[in-house]
Amino acid sequence: MPLIPTTQMSALESSLEPVSRGLIADGVTPLIIKIHENGAAHTPQTCRLSLIHTSQRYDSPLIKGLGQHLCLIQNGEIRTANEEGELEFTIPAHPNSTYTLYAFISPIESYDMANSSYYWELFDFEARIGLLASKENPEEGERFLAHRLFDVSKPPIVLIHDLNAGESMKYLPSVLSNYRPAELIYPITYGCKMNLKTGRLDNTANTIYPLFDYDPNRSLVHILDQQLKKEIEGTPTTERLWKEWAWTRYDVIAHGQGGLLTRMLCASEPVWGGQVLPFRNKENFNRGRFHFIVTIGTPHNGTSLARYLLELEKLSNSLFSNQILPEELSFLKYFRDKFDPWGPQMQIANHPNCAPDPGALFHLIRSFVDSNSEAYSLLGLKLSGNPYWNKGTDIVLKGGSDGIIDGASQFEGCSSVTHQSGMIAHCEPAKLLGATTYSYVTQMTSYDLITTAARLLTSRQSGNYNPDASPPFTPFTQPKTRDAAWKKQIEDFAALAILSFNPKILEFDWDTSGDIFVKFAQNISGQASSEVTPAAARAIQWSVVYYGPEEMDSENAATWVTDPQDPYGIQITPRENLQGDIVVSALYEEQENLFYGAPMRVYSQPIEKEITAILCKPEDTILDVGAGLTPELWAIYEDGSQGRLFIDEDSELELSSSNPDTLAVDGRSLKALARGEATLSASWGGFHCNSGYQVGYAQSYSIYLYNGRAEDGTFWLWWPRGALQIAPTHQGPWVTYRTEPPYQVPFNEENRFYRIIEHLPNPEQ
Repeated sequence: MPLIPTTQMSALESSLEPVSRGLIADGVTPLIIKIHENGAAHTPQTCRLSLIHTSQRYDSPLIKGLGQHLCLIQNGEIRTANEEGELEFTIPAHPNSTYTLYAFISPIESYDMANSSYYWELFDFEARIGLLASKENPEEGERFLAHRLFDVSKPPIVLIHDLNAGESMKYLPSVLSNYRPAELIYPITYGCKMNLKTGRLDNTANTIYPLFDYDPNRSLVHILDQQLKKEIEGTPTTERLWKEWAWTRYDVIAHGQGGLLTRMLCASEPVWGGQVLPFRNKENFNRGRFHFIVTIGTPHNGTSLARYLLELEKLSNSLFSNQILPEELSFLKYFRDKFDPWGPQMQIANHPNCAPDPGALFHLIRSFVDSNSEAYSLLGLKLSGNPYWNKGTDIVLKGGSDGIIDGASQFEGCSSVTHQSGMIAHCEPAKLLGATTYSYVTQMTSYDLITTAARLLTSRQSGNYNPDASPPFTPFTQPKTRDAAWKKQIEDFAALAILSFNPKILEFDWDTSGDIFVKFAQNISGQASSEVTPAAARAIQWSVVYYGPEEMDSENAATWVTDPQDPYGIQITPRENLQGDIVVSALYEEQENLFYGAPMRVYSQPIEKEITAILCKPEDTILDVGAGLTPELWAIYEDGSQGRLFIDEDSELELSSSNPDTLAVDGRSLKALARGEATLSASWGGFHCNSGYQVGYAQSYSIYLYNGRAEDGTFWLWWPRGALQIAPTHQGPWVTYRTEPPYQVPFNEENRFYRIIEHLPNPEQ
C-alpha cells in the first residue's frame, strides 16, 4: 500500500531530523521540506514551489514522473505538483509571527531513476521557491525567494560474505564503485573478529556455527542480524549515512551462506527464537528491511555434496582424520552438517513457518564449473576408465555445480534467476574447483559476475534505461524437502565411491562354532563390482588384539590360523581362562588400495579385579587444526594394574569437550576445529576422567620415503625436522618415537602409521 504522510504539523515538527545531502530512492522514504517565513505578512502572498534537476545527462527524464513526486501539505490536505514539477500556494497574512508549512518529495523507486552502467546513480536537484507577482502589480513578474539543493541516489549496497570467507568480498567495492558512490558501499563481516596478536581475521564462528541455534551467541542468523543493526541500521558506524541521507532500506549482495542467512532474516514472523524482528517492523516503519537482494551461489536448499560427504564419513568411520578428504578440499568439512539438504539445519531454514515476507524481493545468480574438475576426482565423483563412475556427478550434483553448491539449490525458491556463463568456481581454490585454466576466477573475483549483480540493482533491462520494464526481482518461495529417492541414490553411490579412497572400510561377518570363526565380507551394498576376490582374500591381514588387565601381548592371549577351507576366514583359540576381550579386525590390499574391516569383539570373559578409575588416552595431546582422533579408554584396577577397554557401540560412553569450538566431539571421535585448548571429559560405568588437548600448536610435514634399501635390505624413512610419531591405526594413538637428529628410521613394512609434527614455541604462529 502507498505511504501516506501525516498532515499534522505538530507531528512533523517533533519527528524531523535534518539531513544534509538528500534522498535515497528506496521506494518508501520521503524527503520533507520545511518552509517558513519569519516576520509579519500583512497581505496574502502567492508563491510557486518548483523542483528542478540541475544536471541532465539523458534525453529522457532523470526520474519517471518527477513532477508528481513534489507535494505540499497545507490546511490539512496534500496537493501534488503539475507535470512540470511546479506547485502554486498561498501564504496567508500573519502579523507578528512565523508562518511554517511543509512540502515533501514522495518516495522514489530506484528503477524510476535513469541510469548508466558507467556512472553513479546520483543526481542533483534544486527545490526553488519564487514569489509571484500580485494581481495589483502584474508587471513585477516572479521574484526569487529561496532555494535548496539536494541529491537523489539509489540505495546503499551492503555486501554479506560466505562461510569461511570474512575477507572474500574485498574485490567487490572497486567494481561496484562504477554503480554507487564509494560511501554507499558497505562490506560487513559477521561471525568474525580480529586477532590483535596475529593481525589476522578469525572467522571460526562464521565457519562452524550453525545457521540457527536457540543460543543466540552460537546462531549465525542472530549474529548477522546484530551485525547489520550495529554496522548499517544503527548510527555509530553509519553516522554519516544517517546524517546525510533520508533512507529506510538498502540493497544486499550476498554470497553463499550469507545469502541464505539474509533470506532467513526476511521472515514475515518473529520465528528465530523471537529475538529477530520480522522483515516489516516498527524500526523500518513496516516498510521492509531490505530493498532488493541478490544472492550469488547460495545453497537455498543445501547442497547435495554435503550429504555425499556425510555418507563418506559414516562409511569410513572417521572421514577427516584420514586421507579420504584431501588437504586441498579440507574446507568442505565445515559445511557438511550445516548444508545437508535432508539435515536439521536446512529443514529449519526452509520450514513453511519461516517463509520470507512477499515484500522481500530476490534475484538469484548461479554459475557452473565442468564436471571434470580436479575436486570431483578427488572426491570419487569422476573416475576415468569406468563408465559407472562417470555417473557420479549426475547422481550427487544434479543440474551441475559451481564446485560446491549444486545448480538446482542456487536458484531454488525464486523465479528471477541469472545463469552466469563461463567457468566460475564458488570459491578458492578456483583451479581445483574447476574454474577456467586461464583465469581461475571465483564468484567473488569474476568481474562479469559482479557487474551482473550491480546491473541487476541498477537497471530494469541489461543496463539500459527502460522505465516500462518490470524489475528483475520477485518474492521467494520456501524450497521443498528434496526427493528421498535422490538421497538414497547418493547413499548408494557413496558406498561404492568409498572404494576409490585410501584407506577403505569394509565390514565383516562372523559366526561361532567351537573355536571362534571370523569371515571377511565379500561385498558391500550388494554390488558385485566390489567383491573381494579369492586372490585378495588369501592376502587378508588379520589383526587380533587383546583388551584386559593381563600384562601380555595379544599373541600370548590367543592363537589364530587361516581357515584352509575358506580363504575369507580365520579360527581363533583364546588362552584358557583368559579374562577380558579379544577384538578382531582385518585389512587387505588390492590394486594399491587398502580395505579395512571394522573392529569387532569376538570373545569376552568377566574380569575378576575391580575397576577403581579410568583414564582417557592419549593424555595432554597436541593436535593440528583439522585433525581427528579416536581416544582410548583404559581401566585402573584395584591392584594398580592398567588395561585397555574395548568400548562397543552399545556401551554408554559419554564424551564432552570443555571448548567445542576448539575440540568437537563427534560420536566416539574428536575433531580439532580451531586453535586453543580444551579438556575432554569421559564418563563410563559410573567412572569419570579428563584429558587435556592443545589444538593448533603443531604443524604437519610430509614424510619423504626414498625407494631404496640399505645394505641390510631394510627401507628407511627420512624427514626434514620435527618429531616422528607412530600409531597402530590411522586414528592413533600416536606415540612419539624420535625428536632429535638423525631424522631417519628403518621402515620395516609392518602395519604401522607414521606422521611428522613440529612443536611451535608460540601458539599464535
